[in-house]
Amino acid sequence: MPLGGLVMAGCSIDLYLTTAARPHPAVLSGVMAFLATPGSWRILADLVGLAVGGGLFTVPLYAILQHESEPDHRARVIAANNIVNALAMATAAVVAAMLLARGMTMGELVGVCGAATIPVVAMTAWNARRDILKNAVRLALRVLYRVEVEGLEHARAALPHAIIAANHASFLDGLLLGAFLPGEPIFAVDTHIARKWWAKPFLAVVRALPVDPTNPLSIRAMIRAVEQGAACVIFPEGRITTTGALMKVYEGPAVIAERTNAALVPVRIEGVQFTPFSRLAGKVRRRLFPKIRLRILPARRLTTPAGTSGRARRLELRRALGDERWARSRPGFKGNERCGHHCEWR
Repeated sequence: MPLGGLVMAGCSIDLYLTTAARPHPAVLSGVMAFLATPGSWRILADLVGLAVGGGLFTVPLYAILQHESEPDHRARVIAANNIVNALAMATAAVVAAMLLARGMTMGELVGVCGAATIPVVAMTAWNARRDILKNAVRLALRVLYRVEVEGLEHARAALPHAIIAANHASFLDGLLLGAFLPGEPIFAVDTHIARKWWAKPFLAVVRALPVDPTNPLSIRAMIRAVEQGAACVIFPEGRITTTGALMKVYEGPAVIAERTNAALVPVRIEGVQFTPFSRLAGKVRRRLFPKIRLRILPARRLTTPAGTSGRARRLELRRALGDERWARSRPGFKGNERCGHHCEWR
């Protein structure tokens, strides 16, 4: 939509500039005579650009209108939109007639419409800033790292009432999940990391929930968010691996999933440990742009045996979280074999 608005604004202003500098013959005998006059092809290009830009702007708007409205109210929403459009067109026609009656030329009127489109484009871009940046980041990651995503249907089926638990192998992990996961999940971010200057651009385009690992109230805040229907992304290890294998897995995501009865969606991020953004310098051969793969596993519901409480309950949830996330993360898994980040490349 912002692209379509920019095309409309640019073509409208250029159409005004072209017609203002173009001589106006008294009589045109036909299309060929018009095309033979200076600036005619530029006018045609502006008109084609207006048509294309209008389609880029309005078609997505109608698609969003139908997709985002509730099925029970969709017909009324579309009808209300049609009424608003009719009122806007009638008002614009009256204003245009008044301006033309006061001596404004048609070219000047088109130029005014183009200039008035610019603030609309700015507002549209601001409202869609997350989607715009998400699409741009996704494209860049696909080009640079040839990112493959497996099991996206599992995430779509579980969202939005879900806990997404992923391994933490590099500083790229949050960017990858934010770019390729559907919807707008909330990212649990350590308060210490949230204050870093390099994290602020990422936090500006995602829904972030600063979390203090030492404060029990942080888990309550995440529980409230999930209970309200949000999906929450958590790294159960709490920090980036420095060994290539899983670090200590904390039970926080499992506790939240159990208390809220939310689906737990395990995500395995592979290949990022070979990038310069990991903490495995000297332990693996790192390179600039290795291939990255995201494996989204089927959602699970974690439960603990009846009568289990306290420390035993937390240990059971931690054990279940580790097993569910990594035990079946690759083909050929046997028995109780444990699989670290680097197992695919041993």
